[in-house]
Amino acid sequence: MTEVFKSRAIAVGSPTVLNDVLSSVNGWLTFLKSLKFKNKKAAAFGCYGWTGESVKILQESLADAGFDVVDAELRVNWNPTQEDLDQAQAVAEALLVQD
Repeated sequence: MTEVFKSRAIAVGSPTVLNDVLSSVNGWLTFLKSLKFKNKKAAAFGCYGWTGESVKILQESLADAGFDVVDAELRVNWNPTQEDLDQAQAVAEALLVQD
C-alpha cells in the first residue's frame, strides 16, 4: 500500500473467478477503499475463460476508492494476442496522460 501512496497512477488486475475477482484482490480493494485516495488515476486489466466480469468489477471498486479510472482497459480471453498487447500499451499511455 505504501507504493500506492507514492504513485500518481496504478493498474490493478485479476482473472475472473466465479464471476468475480480473486478473493485476495477483493480484500486488498476493501483496504484500498478505506484510505479514500484522491487525485490518482487507475486502470483495470484481467483475463477470463468464459464471462470476464473482473475488469468491470475492478473499475467500479477503484472508482469507489476515489481513483479517476481511465477508459482504456484490457480484457484477455485466455492468452493475450498481439492485439491485446497493443491494448496494454494504450492502457499505460492513458495512465500517463497529465490532466
